[in-house]
Amino acid sequence: MPGLLTTAAFAVVLTSCSANQSVSTYVAGYEENASGVNVAKTWKDGVAQALSNGAEDACANFIYLSGSDVYVAGHENEVATVWKNGVPQALSKLSDETDAVAYAVYVSGSDVYVAGHENEVATVWKNGVPQALSGSAGENNAVAYAVYVSGSDVYAAGHENEAAAVWKNGVRQLLSKPTDESDAAAYSICVSGSDVYVAGYENDAAMLWKNGAPQALSGGSKSAEALSVCVSGRDVFVAGSSEGKAIVWKNGVEQPLAGGTEARSVYILNGDVYVSGCNEAAAVLWKNGALQTLSDSASIGAYACSVAVK
Repeated sequence: MPGLLTTAAFAVVLTSCSANQSVSTYVAGYEENASGVNVAKTWKDGVAQALSNGAEDACANFIYLSGSDVYVAGHENEVATVWKNGVPQALSKLSDETDAVAYAVYVSGSDVYVAGHENEVATVWKNGVPQALSGSAGENNAVAYAVYVSGSDVYAAGHENEAAAVWKNGVRQLLSKPTDESDAAAYSICVSGSDVYVAGYENDAAMLWKNGAPQALSGGSKSAEALSVCVSGRDVFVAGSSEGKAIVWKNGVEQPLAGGTEARSVYILNGDVYVSGCNEAAAVLWKNGALQTLSDSASIGAYACSVAVK
């Protein structure tokens, strides 16, 4: 089953196939070139493909596989963009007053849903048509980082007025209470049966909400965040970081990932655990804890924001 991920957006898609069937690993992210411009990229089985030309800053935040099609959500030159098989579609218009980013994409049947923001308004685009989830521009400072479709219900997760929030069919539910001292966001959402799982942070603690009930993953530790959640059978996997180290939590138990500073996305297939993230200036991928560097050794900086496998 598919689930979600962000600017760091973050995600997971769960599918099933036979154990003896070969699989391909897809990663979305970005890599800084010699001119200091971020180039949106995907890596298929470690081989890079540029989605942007390097003239303007661009980022690939999320990757989603649907049949033979590969969808990537991101932005290019402050325009929210979704790429289908490498071909870009602009979701917003560029002007001196606009700023828009697509953080996640989800395909349900023939419908393509994209979550993001436009001018600080949390937005979901359905087949390119925007639906504002929060108030007028700048009023609520809101972002939708994730989108998930279950049956006829469309879920989005993000933040509004520094409170973690989930929208179900456009109706908002706050997961945290906004105060002058608080800060929270929801980065990823996954629906399993009747249960809704959301990963994020609250006051610098990594959090997992199940049906709105909070669970602190980092044991009260500061400087921790949960960026991606997926469910495989009875197991709940969360990827993120704690105190500058890449972490996967399995059923709430912390498992550090060697050689990483941040885990941005987690995906489970055939019992294998795939995690994308970063290690200082490199985009990296872990499979069952084994580290693979994706980015070019000559790059200035790179991030692997999202992983999917089929």
